[in-house]
Amino acid sequence: MALFSGRTVLSRALRVVGVRHEHILSSIIGKTDPPAKWAVGPGEVGQVVVIGGGAIGSLMAGRIAAVPGMEKRVWMLTSWVEHAQAIAEVNGLVVHDERGGEFQRRSMFGQVKVVSDAEAILHWGSGAGRPEEMAQANVVIVAVKQSGMRWAADQAARILGGAHGGIAVTLLNGLGHIPTLQSAMRYHDVTGTMVHGVFTGGAVVHQPGAVTHTGHGAATLGLVGPKPDSLTLKLLDKV
Repeated sequence: MALFSGRTVLSRALRVVGVRHEHILSSIIGKTDPPAKWAVGPGEVGQVVVIGGGAIGSLMAGRIAAVPGMEKRVWMLTSWVEHAQAIAEVNGLVVHDERGGEFQRRSMFGQVKVVSDAEAILHWGSGAGRPEEMAQANVVIVAVKQSGMRWAADQAARILGGAHGGIAVTLLNGLGHIPTLQSAMRYHDVTGTMVHGVFTGGAVVHQPGAVTHTGHGAATLGLVGPKPDSLTLKLLDKV
């Protein structure tokens, strides 16, 4: 595994594979301004699925969904019933940003669809909708506790089953989750690119339906396996 030594933002951590500053994950950290809209097509970001409804998963889902152009294109997959109900009631997540201290607090709202199983995502999109709402889910971010990795890996593999050049990013502590994800991908006969990541920023869920971004952090990401094909590299360029 090649380790990308990240700085304070994920955009710089991913620069090794040609990622520009105007991509989704850099906007999570709040250091760069995203483009107004992403097109949907081969090598473009479609639906983004965050597996895990804890603090880091909620932060990722809420902040990605708040990026212009990503409205209605972000899912959270979680088994936390109360959190899911609160998100479903308002069709989104509230993110409070307290990284700047008492006098720089701000809040944002991200439209997030919440489900408890991959099946809902796989069967979604059969009705009419805008092109970006109909796009295939091709980016999965896994942010669960180590004990939930086997379940999360199975969900991720099923979601990426129909995406050419799909990407799975793991953001969790512990060891052994990459082999677990690889095993699930093989079992479901899925070809995808895996990115192993560690995010040291702080977040906390004080109440269902809202997450607080509490501290700056660094991201260290590593591409697992051989260099992806050109289409997947193009997708990485947008993530």
